Amino acid sequence: MAWYWTSKAAIESAVKSSGFQHWTILRPAFLMYNYLSPRADHMFPELPQSHVFLTAYKEDTAMTLLDPDDVGKFATAAILDPDTYHQSEIDLGVQALTPEEIARSLSRASGKQIKAKFYTTEEVMSLSKTNPRLTAQLWANDVGYQVDLEALKRYPITLTSFDEYLQSKKEDVQKTCS
Repeated sequence: MAWYWTSKAAIESAVKSSGFQHWTILRPAFLMYNYLSPRADHMFPELPQSHVFLTAYKEDTAMTLLDPDDVGKFATAAILDPDTYHQSEIDLGVQALTPEEIARSLSRASGKQIKAKFYTTEEVMSLSKTNPRLTAQLWANDVGYQVDLEALKRYPITLTSFDEYLQSKKEDVQKTCS
């Protein structure tokens, strides 16, 4: 995953040194739509197939989540009020949930029993050699998204909780977990 982080850092560096009159860098955490098809079909294939949230996250790893529309809210605010957001680097997220909490939210929204299940250490070590999504999950265990949720409160933008997002996408949740 080094190429991923290196390219992101290079892009941010290019933006900062570009000479733009105004710039803002938004760094969204894990987007909530990753738990819905078609993304879930790749990211968490057991979720739509078996109603199992199978993950390499540790039981106590809390994933910081964000509604993709909330990225748009921040981008719009930065465009409409460039002086306020100028030279801001904003890590975006609304809440950090463990796999069990994610599974419970998906269960409530879908009406199906979604179970959190965890790869064994041996399975992760073997599978992560060829599966970048597991490598990313291992990264989340060790590093994770570093979002200061309190600092985001200084912005006049209401963020969407995971449960609110799932309720607004209820039909998609039900299709994913049918």
